[in-house]
Amino acid sequence: MLLDAARRLAGRAPMSVVWLLGLSGSGKSTLAEALRGALAPIASVAVLDADAVRAAVDDNLGYSAEDRRTQSARLGRIARLLAMQKLIVVVADACSDPERLAWNRANLPGYREVLLRASLEKLARRDLRGVYARANAGQGSNVVGVDIPWHEPASPDLTLNMDDPEPPEVLALRVAVLIPEFVAAATAAAHNIPVRGSSPTRFP
Repeated sequence: MLLDAARRLAGRAPMSVVWLLGLSGSGKSTLAEALRGALAPIASVAVLDADAVRAAVDDNLGYSAEDRRTQSARLGRIARLLAMQKLIVVVADACSDPERLAWNRANLPGYREVLLRASLEKLARRDLRGVYARANAGQGSNVVGVDIPWHEPASPDLTLNMDDPEPPEVLALRVAVLIPEFVAAATAAAHNIPVRGSSPTRFP
């Protein structure tokens, strides 16, 4: 199986962490779930969506710039813990604080940073959750890109155009080829490497 191949080739090393960065409405959560599906044949995958983790912890952490940095630090620590337990971790986060991203790159195994680049104009027109409409009407605050500075990452491993995006499944594969476990499993399958006596599994 591809999962066996990835684990055998990885040995005892921790798995990779993929960090999806983008403004609200840029498609981070949708891409995270599509990436989970793309990686499922080769590893167990954990998705850490910032809003979902916030709701699960339920500690009244707000959306100020400082609270967002605290939340991003929490996501990084959880991601490291899960990666050490042999899960590929996909994080969806809007906090682009340069110090936090530098910590990620220095401390997270197999770290891959993916920027979902989208213009505020396009996001405000889509605005499925009404985030930008409320902010522009003075009914909401602490919106990244509006009243919280957005620091576009200086050197992401991949930048995706989300103003006119491809289907999530296509974008997920573009991200997946950055991940060593995915590449290792694909290579093993392509070269017919037998795993634990089982017949080779065709890679999709």
